[in-house]
Amino acid sequence: VSAPVLFVIVYALLVALLVPTLPVNLAAGVLWGGLWGGVLATIGGSLGAILAFLFARTSLGQPLAKRYDNRLLKWMTDQLENNTWRVIAFIRLNPAFPSGPVNFLFGLTSVPLNLYAYSSTIFLLPPAIGVAIIGAQAGEIVLSGESIKMFEILTLSLFGILILLTGYWSGKALLKTHKS
Repeated sequence: VSAPVLFVIVYALLVALLVPTLPVNLAAGVLWGGLWGGVLATIGGSLGAILAFLFARTSLGQPLAKRYDNRLLKWMTDQLENNTWRVIAFIRLNPAFPSGPVNFLFGLTSVPLNLYAYSSTIFLLPPAIGVAIIGAQAGEIVLSGESIKMFEILTLSLFGILILLTGYWSGKALLKTHKS
């Protein structure tokens, strides 16, 4: 019981301190399997994201919540205001965005804490489970001493391609919304 609790606390602190957590997420898969490892990583990641969000909000306020004359900043704040959960989903599901700095940036906006917390948790779950599954598979291969089978290589490769394509399609959809 104490190991998962300790894992979640350490994971949350690593996220809040901007330490890359991919190896820890993989380790969660090795230790608890794909599903439970992903759930624990999501809980830790969400708590860390909320800590970073609150730190930015309380220490710096919401400077990005203001209206700007700059067209790009105005467009960005309008998109965030009108499509809050969609923007959070896009950023959480897209591996191109570094999660740590994004947590602090969201704290500088007008995003309500409860919407940020719910959206982050929901959209951190799929990638965390995916990474934990990869960790669980890698752990099984290493611990069993078996050679890597072609099916496993193909599955892991397809999962990586799927993550990249999801980020690409999400980016195109967000840009299409911008042009409208």
